[in-house]
Amino acid sequence: MDKGRLELFIDNVQIIKDEFKWESILTKIFSAMIYSFNNKVIDCDAIRDSAEIIRKNSKAFSYFRGTSFFNIATMLSIRDERDVIVKRAMKIYEMLKKIGFYSSFYLTVAAYQIAVNVEDGRECEVVERAKEFFDGMKKEHRFLTGQDDYIFAAMIGISNIDIEYGLKTLKEIEGMLIQKLSYNNAVQSMSQILLLNEDTPATVNRLIEVHDLLNEKNYKVYSDNLIQLGILSLVPEDPKSIVEEIIEVYDYLHNSKKFKWMMTKQQLLMLSMSFAAFDMLGGIKFEVATAAISNNMINIMLAEQAVMANIVSSSTIVVTSNN
Repeated sequence: MDKGRLELFIDNVQIIKDEFKWESILTKIFSAMIYSFNNKVIDCDAIRDSAEIIRKNSKAFSYFRGTSFFNIATMLSIRDERDVIVKRAMKIYEMLKKIGFYSSFYLTVAAYQIAVNVEDGRECEVVERAKEFFDGMKKEHRFLTGQDDYIFAAMIGISNIDIEYGLKTLKEIEGMLIQKLSYNNAVQSMSQILLLNEDTPATVNRLIEVHDLLNEKNYKVYSDNLIQLGILSLVPEDPKSIVEEIIEVYDYLHNSKKFKWMMTKQQLLMLSMSFAAFDMLGGIKFEVATAAISNNMINIMLAEQAVMANIVSSSTIVVTSNN
């Protein structure tokens, strides 16, 4: 466990918590994570500058200004040539829509990932590969495959994985996971991450063992934690060592007076799993992990927005009926 990085993260949370009061706590924690994973003190001015660049290059009701806005601004803020990246991401976003993807918050992150991970001249190839892979998933799982699969489709498009081989292997991974885990759509998301590892059987076995060990130690793995579980499977370490790392991080954050009250136990486990993974990953797998966590954050925030919308709607109905 890297205590220095955890302390940096806790300090980064305190900084951003005071600077961006209107952002949700999960959004601020994601931002603090990204900076901490890159061993940087959070730069709120750089995030503001990145946000302004996105605003200048997008229309008022663009999805780039929606749920994924602050996440993209944070990821952008640690890079050079931000204006160039945003313009390129906007162009790729239009390419993705033209080929058949629907506008969405997920598609903005997919476009951003392609923009920062693909060299000039490969954009069309990657977009076409992403669409071919997505269509293949949709054909296999018509009702499970949706917009929340756009980011993973983009990451597969960026990779060197043959699409036909990828779809075949994805089905095999799903078959192995479904025997042990009954999380429906989350199994598909985990399978997409596992596909990026070459040794499929070993990766699947490692994931299941980490899952079972956490549950045995009363660190219950829920559906919101499964993306992180998939990321952890990319780590070529003994499952017991991985679980020990997760628990050390969890206990450290849970016992921190500055941080312990900010998250639920389930969210804290998700965060601890992310830290354990990032401590052991590098290269393209680091980028995959960042994309996966961003995807998961969007899912959670959209779910929270739906709950709030239902509460507001229910309150309105009650007020109206009382009048």
